[in-house]
Amino acid sequence: MLAIALVGSAVYANSLNGAFLFDDDFGILKNVTLRHLWPMTAMLSPPHESPLAGRPLANASLALNFAVGGLHPFGYHVVNIALHVACAVLAFLIFKGTLASRALRNTFGPVATQLALAASLLWLVHPLTSEVVDYTVQRTESMMAFCLLLTLYASLRAANSRKWALISVLACAAGMACKESMVVAPIVVVLYDLVFVYDTPRAAVRNRWRFYGALCSTWGVVAALLRSGPRSGSAGFHAGVTPWMYLLNQVPMLVRYARLTVWPKDLVLWYGPSQALALRDVCLPGILIICLVIAALLGTIRRRPLGFAAAWVFLTLAPTSSLVPIATEVGAERRMYLPLMMLAALAATTITLIATAVFAAAHRRATPRMLNGLLGLVTACVLVWLGALTVARNREYSTPLGMARTVEARWPTGGAHYMVGWELAQVGEHSEALAEYRRAVDTFPRARYYLASELAAAGDTAEAISQFQEFIREEPDLTEAVPAHVKLGRLVANGGHWDRAIGEAETTLSMDPSNADAELLIAEGFVIMHHFDDAFLHYRAYLEQRPLDVNALTGFAVALSQSGDDLHAADVFRRAVDIEPSNAGLRANLARALFLNDDMQGATAEAKASLALNPNDPSTHDLLGRTLALQGALDEAHREFEESLRLDPNDEDARAALNAFAILGRHRSS
Repeated sequence: MLAIALVGSAVYANSLNGAFLFDDDFGILKNVTLRHLWPMTAMLSPPHESPLAGRPLANASLALNFAVGGLHPFGYHVVNIALHVACAVLAFLIFKGTLASRALRNTFGPVATQLALAASLLWLVHPLTSEVVDYTVQRTESMMAFCLLLTLYASLRAANSRKWALISVLACAAGMACKESMVVAPIVVVLYDLVFVYDTPRAAVRNRWRFYGALCSTWGVVAALLRSGPRSGSAGFHAGVTPWMYLLNQVPMLVRYARLTVWPKDLVLWYGPSQALALRDVCLPGILIICLVIAALLGTIRRRPLGFAAAWVFLTLAPTSSLVPIATEVGAERRMYLPLMMLAALAATTITLIATAVFAAAHRRATPRMLNGLLGLVTACVLVWLGALTVARNREYSTPLGMARTVEARWPTGGAHYMVGWELAQVGEHSEALAEYRRAVDTFPRARYYLASELAAAGDTAEAISQFQEFIREEPDLTEAVPAHVKLGRLVANGGHWDRAIGEAETTLSMDPSNADAELLIAEGFVIMHHFDDAFLHYRAYLEQRPLDVNALTGFAVALSQSGDDLHAADVFRRAVDIEPSNAGLRANLARALFLNDDMQGATAEAKASLALNPNDPSTHDLLGRTLALQGALDEAHREFEESLRLDPNDEDARAALNAFAILGRHRSS
């Protein structure tokens, strides 16, 4: 176990300062549920459509990271490495017990410890597992894997121990709250018992039916978490990809996984969505995969250890690589995290069997010492090679743009161009980002939304409107369609078409009733159209969600004032001033509202406070002069009018006031 910890720490040491990237933005940087540990319901309620939606325990682990180290990546990577090492330790314990079981002890018993260590180390340093460690938010996979392995390990020790049985069931339930792929855990435990523990299925059921029932009851956790459709826009049968299309796309992905298992170079972080494929495109590899699945099924039915190993691979891949579509990515190397574990064990045992056969061919008996020496030598060589590849892969996670470039170079799809464009925009390279988005839109329609957003930011309003319209027409069901309607509404509003802008915002609210940006757009449009009562309703709806938005408070107060409700306008301006007491403009607005509400003392105080912050505002000097004049402080008022006219010689109101003072002075002298 110490060797596992040391090797894992050494291989991943250069990942500790890796950057947050891609899904980390939504899952960590913008995830407000991580900001507080109490009440616990907050951190156990991750945002919908995020990588952590429906995975409350994974979200809670990130909340603990945030509580300790804020948004510095170091602590998050420490936890990810620790989880990876812990999985390797559990794998070692399970491998060791399995190799020493009665089904395998005659063949592997004398070298069980060394074989288990070799298998767990091979898996630990294999580059295919690096995504789960380096890509922070993907700890959902390692947390689920840890729970599945603990469920299995505890089940092995639960034959005569209620404590271990309870641990197994609790670990299974916890895994269901980390990632939905955990649903295979009860099946894995039953198959393991049938192959390695009990003589007959009847004996297994007779001795453990209560335990199996308890494990299966944890499926209720997944059912409860999925009831609200936490990622309905990206996964599931209504996510925009048919099960048949997704299944066809899995065939080349499984072939690629197999290649990367043997030769793990040119790894790709994101493969993009499914592509249009016909059955003839995947016929030959598809037949091979079907044959392997049938062989795994027959081997398991006949209770062969190799059958269980094959069943493990296909079972752990099944939740993400079969019929349930994941619209956002056709494949992901992290999906090989658990399957690779059994493939590593098969590799280690194959080396041992080959070595035994070689010694037998040479008419020499293969002693445990000789097998251990050969196994150690081969394992060490492979570990050095795999470890070097993983260290190099860790470096590729150092910057989001660098990682995006690797995806574009190794898997050049429209999605890859979009990814590079997004990262270029984040670092201010907007012209290059536009070029990448234009390359992406033909094969990755989602990129059109970001192209339109960049065009709008660059001031190309006409093309931005056209691109938003085309995006909405092509992809009305994507999550970006909601903000697209709002942004389109903003652009047409800037051109004075407020009726159309309000229509776009109302469409947004029909898709997302809690969309604050749409509420604000409607409110502003109704103010322009002097429909104040309707505007007030939408301002209030917006401010319920964003009560600290000073600009919205100001707009609401101005609308109240325009409608003649100066009393409530003053209250709203007061709320804005409480939020930003050092904002001179807000204090001036509050002073005007108080003036119109005949509160001269309050208006005087706020006008003076505003001028203390910004003494060169002629309109506020003019206002202060009026409040002072109405309170009888004529000399002070005169000075304020003079200052207003000095700052703005075109201030006719101040000039008229000074003329009035001159007339009043002549009248008094006569």
